Amino acid sequence: MSELPEGWAEASLRDAVDDYETIDPKASPDELFSYVDIGAIDNSVQKITAPKEFLGREAPSRARRVVKSNDVLFSTVRTYLKNVAQVQPELDGQLTSTGICVLRANEAVDPGYLFRWVVSDAFIDEISQAQDGTMYPAVRDDDVLSGPIPLPPLAEQKRIVRKLDTLSARTTTARTHLTAITKLVERQKLAVLGHLFGKSSSDPKPTEHLWAIPASWEWKNVKDVGEVGLGRQRSPENHQGPDMRPYIRSANITWSGVDTTDVKEMNFDDADFKRFELKVGDVLLNEGSGSAKEVGKPAIWRGEIPNCCFQNTVLRVQPRDCSSEYLYWYFLLTALSEGFVKDTKGVNIQHIGKGGLANFPIPLPPPEEQDEIVRRIETALTEIDRIAAEAEKALKLTDRLDERTLAKAFAGELVPQDPNDEPASMLLDRIREARANAPKKTRPRRTKATAMKKDPKDLLLADIAKWPANGVTSEELAKRVVMPPDNLRDALFELLGGTKPQLVQVFDKTEERMRLKRMAQ
Repeated sequence: MSELPEGWAEASLRDAVDDYETIDPKASPDELFSYVDIGAIDNSVQKITAPKEFLGREAPSRARRVVKSNDVLFSTVRTYLKNVAQVQPELDGQLTSTGICVLRANEAVDPGYLFRWVVSDAFIDEISQAQDGTMYPAVRDDDVLSGPIPLPPLAEQKRIVRKLDTLSARTTTARTHLTAITKLVERQKLAVLGHLFGKSSSDPKPTEHLWAIPASWEWKNVKDVGEVGLGRQRSPENHQGPDMRPYIRSANITWSGVDTTDVKEMNFDDADFKRFELKVGDVLLNEGSGSAKEVGKPAIWRGEIPNCCFQNTVLRVQPRDCSSEYLYWYFLLTALSEGFVKDTKGVNIQHIGKGGLANFPIPLPPPEEQDEIVRRIETALTEIDRIAAEAEKALKLTDRLDERTLAKAFAGELVPQDPNDEPASMLLDRIREARANAPKKTRPRRTKATAMKKDPKDLLLADIAKWPANGVTSEELAKRVVMPPDNLRDALFELLGGTKPQLVQVFDKTEERMRLKRMAQ
C-alpha cells in the first residue's frame, strides 16, 4: 500500500470488524427466515435483490450466519465477480451462507466506507490472488479478514462516504439514462427492420401468421430460396487426425458477426470437408441456446478463415434466389423479436433444428427490391449503431469514473483532511487494547448427536476409493455422493487444497472437460 496521508493508518480488515453470530435455524422449525446466498446478490449494482425465504425446518445446511443492518457481505467464491452487498434494514436478524464472509464494522470504520473499500478494484485484486481451486475458485474467510484496509480518521471516513454518495447518485442517474438509450436503440432497430419487410408494429412475431405483403412479393420457405444444412457433430474420435481443420460453433456467432478469436479444430476427412466447408456468403445461425433472446442469432461468413468448416451447433443457409444480406437482415429481425422461439424444441435449451429452419417462412420481393431494402436498412442502421456505440462507450466510462473516484477516495484526495480529527492509529490502539483485555470466549461443547454426524469430507473420501482410474466429472460426482451441493463444494475445496492435496483436476482432451482424480500416493 502506498504512503498514506497524515492521520491515516494501515490495518487489516480483522482490526476493523466485530464477530457475528451463527445459529441452527432447524432449532426453530416453524420460524420463517430470509436467506441471502450468492444468487440473492445482484453484482451489477452490488445490492441484495432476491433473498430467499424458508421455514427453519427447510433451511439449507449453509444457512447459519446471522446478519445485521449495514453488515457487508463478501462472497468468497470467484471474488472477481464482486458479489458484494450491504445488508438493508429489513434483513436485520436474517441469515446468510457460510460461503459469504460477514464483515460487521466496529467503531474504527464507517460501514459505508468499509463497503466501498471491499468492492474496489484495489481490494478485489489483492484478495483474488489468494483464490485456490479451478472448479470452485475461492478464498477463505481468513484470507478476507487478513486483507488490508487504509483507514482515515473516522470523521474523514464519514466525509468521504457523503461525497461518494453524492457522486454515485449522479453516475447512477447517467447509467440509467444510457441503459434506456440501449433499449430504445433495440426497439428502433426492430421498427426499421419490420417496416422495410412490410410488417407493421401491430403484427405479432413472424412465425405467428403471414402478414399482408405487396402484390409483387410472395411468401417462401427458407428451403425454397437456399440450401439448409446443419454442421457436423463433434465426436471424441474427431479430436485428432491427419486432417485437422478449423470449425465454427455457436459461441463464434455474435450479434456483431463471426468472432474468430477462439476457433477450435477437429479432423475433417476429404468427404466431410467437401460437405461442411464454409463458403463466402453463407448465412450462419446458432442452432440453439438456453436463452430465447439468443436463438437464431445470424451472421454472414465473409471468408474470415481459409478451409473452415462448421459444427452441428450452427445452421447454414446457402442462398439461391435471394441475397445473403437480405436473408441475414430478415433472420436478424426474427431473432431480435424472438420469432424463432415459437417453433423450437426443448425446455432448458431451445433448438431451431434443420427442418424447422428449412420450413421457416420469409417474405420474398423481386431481386431489385431486395437490394433496395438492404440499402435502406444499412443506411438507417448505420446511424442507429453509431448512437448505440456512443451510449455503450459512455456506459463503460461511468464504470471507470466510479473506480477512479474510489481510488481518489482511498488515496486521501477526495475530501480535505482536518488536522483536528483524531488519528486512526489512536482509535485502533484503543480497540486492540479492549480486545486484549476482554474475557476469553469459550467454545460450546459439541453434543453427542452433533459429533455422530457424518462429515461431508469423510463421505467423499469413502467414495474416492471406489473411483475409476480416469477419475470422475463433477456431474458424475454429484450423482455418486448424495449431499447438499454446498457441502460437496466445501469438501472438494478442502481435498483439492492444502499442503497435501488428495485430489487433482485434470483436463480431459478427448472429452474437452475437467475430471477429478485421486492424487498418487
